[in-house]
Amino acid sequence: TPFHPLEPPPHDPNVVAPPQPVVATTLAAPAQPVVATTPAAAAQPVIATTPAAVAQPVVATTPVAAAPATAQGLPAGSSAMAAPDRDVGLIVVNAALTRVGAPYIWGDAGPDSFDCSGLVVWAFHQAGITVPHSSEALATGGQPVALDQMQPGDVISFFPDASHVGIYVGDGRVIHASFEGLPVTVEPLYTAPINGVRRYG
Repeated sequence: TPFHPLEPPPHDPNVVAPPQPVVATTLAAPAQPVVATTPAAAAQPVIATTPAAVAQPVVATTPVAAAPATAQGLPAGSSAMAAPDRDVGLIVVNAALTRVGAPYIWGDAGPDSFDCSGLVVWAFHQAGITVPHSSEALATGGQPVALDQMQPGDVISFFPDASHVGIYVGDGRVIHASFEGLPVTVEPLYTAPINGVRRYG
């Protein structure tokens, strides 16, 4: 059979086909899974907060002025010192208070040492009044006064025999020259039994 050049040659089973060249192909990379990422949190706006109010200091109101104390420890507002020199009683009390701390000497009537009745004599003398230098006599002179009616300057006698006297200064206190070894002092009224109260002037 004539060979036609345009036709493929007849297959010869004894002819081995030449090996085909291996063409290297690049495999497409497998698709990577899409990882969902959390978007960065948007910057939060700064919220201006009102700071807690600072505790305000307590403003002290105008204090009530305390009554100044006298050298003898009696406040100026006490009944004995409320109106110095207003009457005999207050003159007597203020005079006696200047002798606080003076020594006791029996029979003395000041100005630097006293016995009990001597202090009374000296204090009343500053008010221009003369009284006896004897506790017993002081317990019976002047005008009697009830205990609940006492006023500054009243003379108080103590003990059943009226062997001791002092001067009422107000606020439940008495000034007196007690006895040897103790100076003129101001003490609570009821440190000794009261015999009676007399008012002079």
